Order: sequence, then C-alpha cells, then structure tokens
Amino acid sequence: MSPEQAAYEIRQLLRRELDDCERAIRNEDLHRARNELDDAIRKLKRIANSLQ
Repeated sequence: MSPEQAAYEIRQLLRRELDDCERAIRNEDLHRARNELDDAIRKLKRIANSLQ
C-alpha cells in the first residue's frame, strides 16, 4: 500500500468509524460507541501493519 493510499484509507476509516461512534453517543449507547472505537483501532492497526 502506498503512503497516499494509506492516508486516504485512514481518512475514510476515521470518518466512518467516528461518525458511527458519535451517533452511538448521541443515542446514549455507550457500549456501541466503545465497540466502534475498538473497531477503528483494529482497522488502523491493520493499515499500519500493511505499511511495514
């Protein structure tokens, strides 16, 4: 994965996951919000590993 592609993937991932997390918080579903953050972390780690 090129650095440009990684940057694009990271931006898209954060936008989606943080939107989902924000929506869960507004709905007072803190368990779902935590799951969304955990999911974002897993995906970011996967991207980081692909850059090594």
